[in-house]
Amino acid sequence: MERLITINDAVTEIDWIFDYATILTSCIFAVVLAMLIGFAIKYRERPGHKAHYTRGDSPAAVRMSIVVAMLVFFGVDISLAYFDHHAFLELYGNPPSQDEATVVDVFAKQFEWNFAQAGSDGEMGTEDDIFSINKLTVPAGKPVLVRMRSLDVLHSFFIPYTRGKQDVLPGMTTAFWFDPDKTTAAARAELDDPNFEYEIACAELCGLGHTTMRGIMTVLTPEEFAVWEAEESANAANFDMPEIWWDWSLDPADYAEEDE
Repeated sequence: MERLITINDAVTEIDWIFDYATILTSCIFAVVLAMLIGFAIKYRERPGHKAHYTRGDSPAAVRMSIVVAMLVFFGVDISLAYFDHHAFLELYGNPPSQDEATVVDVFAKQFEWNFAQAGSDGEMGTEDDIFSINKLTVPAGKPVLVRMRSLDVLHSFFIPYTRGKQDVLPGMTTAFWFDPDKTTAAARAELDDPNFEYEIACAELCGLGHTTMRGIMTVLTPEEFAVWEAEESANAANFDMPEIWWDWSLDPADYAEEDE
């Protein structure tokens, strides 16, 4: 099966871990299956052979159980935990500051992604803020910091090409960041598919319309993004802030106060 392209080369480490886990567990499965088949044949019922009952608690059996358990624990569990931790630190251990990143606020609701970005002035909460539904536009070569909340139920912000996702919760702000190096145009050229788009999906069952909660992310060159940002900022003055964003300024503590 063809593997999804990646938005940058660093996330291929996640693919390597998947490959490692698949190969390792497949080898163990093959060994266990071969032993089961071998024992089934060796100890099958045959004329002249009497079954021998054992509790499996002999010193030899106990030693063998301990050895196998240790091999599985250190060979599988510890090695996977080590590589997973290393990949996590490599990809997400040093999140960018808001000054270093393109900051995007995401307000999720059944069944849409609402995006808000600063306009040309670089500040959120001003008249040139850019709002969109199910369509995110970011520049390549600069980290993207996503701050998220949910208006209703639990969602999960998932961009498969980043190999990462983050739960989106009501009454709580969560964050996720990624570093897009490959523009949409470059991805289309690599795949030889002029219609390719980076898909944004919800990875948490959130209701009957869960599968329709899909968005599109467009990655532009810095020059293209500057032009897009200027055009969208100029148009923003003609529109009021969407009503859904009226609740974004609420501090999560406000929800607790309302419940008391």
